[in-house]
Amino acid sequence: MVSGVLHTTRLELVLLEPATARELVAGASRNGHAWARGYPMASSLLRAELTAAAAAAGRPLGSFGTYQVVRREDGVVIGDVGFLGPPDDTGAVHIGCGIIESARRQGDAGAALGALL
Repeated sequence: MVSGVLHTTRLELVLLEPATARELVAGASRNGHAWARGYPMASSLLRAELTAAAAAAGRPLGSFGTYQVVRREDGVVIGDVGFLGPPDDTGAVHIGCGIIESARRQGDAGAALGALL
C-alpha cells in the first residue's frame, strides 16, 4: 500500500483519514472523488464517526480503518470497506463492507475485501 491507497483491476480503496471522515459525516466530499447516488450509506456514516472518534481519543485507526471504494472507470465512490479497529489480543479483526445497491452483484465487494486482506 502506498499513501493509503490499495488497487484492484477495477477499484481503488482510499483510506478514510480522520479529517475526511469528519467531512463525510458533515455531508461534504473534499477528497477529489464524487459520490454515487446512495452514498454515503448509514454504515458509511457509522464507520466515519468511528474513524473520527478514534483519532480524537488519540488512538487513530490508521490502516485498520475504513477505505472508500472508488470505481476506477469514473472515479466515483460506490461504497466502503474496512476494519472496525486493530486486531484484538487473539489477532482477530472485524471487517465490514458496504456497496451501494446499484453497484452490487458485479464482484466489487469481493474484490475490495480481497484487496484489504
